[in-house]
Amino acid sequence: MDEKAKRAATYVREFLGDPKNQDLLNHFDSEVRNAKYEGRTEGRVEGRAEGIEENKLETAKKMLNDGLSLEMINKYTDLDFKTLNNLVVNQ
Repeated sequence: MDEKAKRAATYVREFLGDPKNQDLLNHFDSEVRNAKYEGRTEGRVEGRAEGIEENKLETAKKMLNDGLSLEMINKYTDLDFKTLNNLVVNQ
């Protein structure tokens, strides 16, 4: 280990061992835990939204196959007409 790394390691050990820094370390730990929780929550919300959108598209495809009009599909799925027209072209 070079001299800079040794000094850095010594500084970190001293910092972590100093009782005056416990509040700061506890605050940092709390912030990290909160960030992880928020990230997981955000991921769940995004996943659910993607699932809902995929479900709407699948429902719209079935409705198209059953001969329903774009207006009717739009009414029940809330998909915009651009998306619905893309489904028509790609089927």
